[in-house]
Amino acid sequence: MHTRWWIALLSGVGLATVLVVAGLLAFDAEPGFVEVPRRARGAGDAPHGNRLDVSPITVSRFAEYRRSVPEASIVVWKSRCRGHVARIEGEWFKRHQCEDGRWAVDGFMHHGDPERGPLEDGPGMPQLDPAGTAAALLAYQGAGQTYREGPYKAQVRAAFKWLVRTAMNEDGVVKGSGWAQPVNQTFVTLALCQLYDLTRSRLVKKPALRALDASMRRRLANGGWSSGAGLREDVRITGWMHLAMQIAHRVKMKDLAVTIAGTRSWLLRAHHSLDGPDVIGHEVLAQALDESSPRPRVSKSLLDVVIRFARKWRRLDAETIFVLTLAMRHATNDEQFHAFSKLLTPYVKSMRDDGNFAGSFDPVGPRASRGGRVFSTAFGTLVLELYYRYPRAVLITR
Repeated sequence: MHTRWWIALLSGVGLATVLVVAGLLAFDAEPGFVEVPRRARGAGDAPHGNRLDVSPITVSRFAEYRRSVPEASIVVWKSRCRGHVARIEGEWFKRHQCEDGRWAVDGFMHHGDPERGPLEDGPGMPQLDPAGTAAALLAYQGAGQTYREGPYKAQVRAAFKWLVRTAMNEDGVVKGSGWAQPVNQTFVTLALCQLYDLTRSRLVKKPALRALDASMRRRLANGGWSSGAGLREDVRITGWMHLAMQIAHRVKMKDLAVTIAGTRSWLLRAHHSLDGPDVIGHEVLAQALDESSPRPRVSKSLLDVVIRFARKWRRLDAETIFVLTLAMRHATNDEQFHAFSKLLTPYVKSMRDDGNFAGSFDPVGPRASRGGRVFSTAFGTLVLELYYRYPRAVLITR
């Protein structure tokens, strides 16, 4: 009798779970896979061959793009963020930037204002100052800020100068030792490639190309990158380099079509020997950002796993949450992404609004002790920006 009751109960719970997932991701596609929706190419998009546009909307283009986003969605998202959307362009970063333009991962709190209250906790490791500065730059760029436009162009310009003149050598190699060097190299390369995409400035192209070339020299024959800190970190480095290469390829810094395909294959193979939220997130991105097909497919089972991880956001660091959210942004349509974003409502509401902490995210998760509050705030800000600053990828064809 008890056995039958338990079977009935488990069957009911299993059916309810299936219905919830089916309602959240109501796809009409081949069983086991979903077709990735592509954003229609806009009139302002220039033809570049088969290349993906994965960058955020700049300040000058935001007004036009904003009109294409359903007003109801923006209102709901703003209400979930408790008004934080108005602050995402970088007030916290502005207050904590060093005089030389970087963000000190282990000493940012010294730039707080004692009159606002206690100085913050959450220091990281000083070896990651280049990566932390690049992450903060990505947060600014995610809001469309560049050194040319936006209210924080002075902060972006100072950070850009520090990365190019101090953090990076003439050969494009970013400073750092041991496990920190690949992390620094990867995030600086990504930030500079994206900044060039947003500005198309020769001032940015040269250092971005140097950083990209230095990164490409470290690429392994199997298509991935080594972090020197285990396979999970290899996936992290390779996943972000995959995104950097997508940007560099689209803006014709280099023809990287073959290299991107090899890296994508490496990321898809990594899932078979390693599991985890960041691994799954980068694999979904690799499937969704397939420029060889106008209608790529993503595994439904992987999307279900992403949803399961998102429900446990309190155990994840901000970088992983951003990877999962970015993957869902490019792999689902607006309605499905809107439904997914509901799972992260508690996370976006966790942004601090008290004293010196205001505008920051507490560092949690396995990488908290390394990146600290600078990393957690940078990627938390990017999560907020994703909903209405990052459109789904568009495949630009001739």
